[in-house]
Amino acid sequence: MEVLTVAKGKKNETTQKDKDLAMFQEDATEEYLTTNQGLRINDNQNSLKAGERGPSLLEDLHLREKITHFDHERIPERNDWTMLEMKEVLALAKQCVPRRA
Repeated sequence: MEVLTVAKGKKNETTQKDKDLAMFQEDATEEYLTTNQGLRINDNQNSLKAGERGPSLLEDLHLREKITHFDHERIPERNDWTMLEMKEVLALAKQCVPRRA
């Protein structure tokens, strides 16, 4: 694996930090993003617009898919663990006595 190096004014110098991070880097040259239908996506950050600075268009299927996923994210239900934590926080809050100025 190739180690990328960027140092202040020094080129091609590998630091210990670069060596440590190299073991966690992955090569993603053969990987690509896809839609739910399996179509490859070249650009994930821009949307189809009407003109150079116009509004986003509804014909942009990938943008609509991203918005739909965002709108339908699952919010976890409260369970016994979160309720127990809230009871502990409330109990600590009741113990606090406000100071008078």
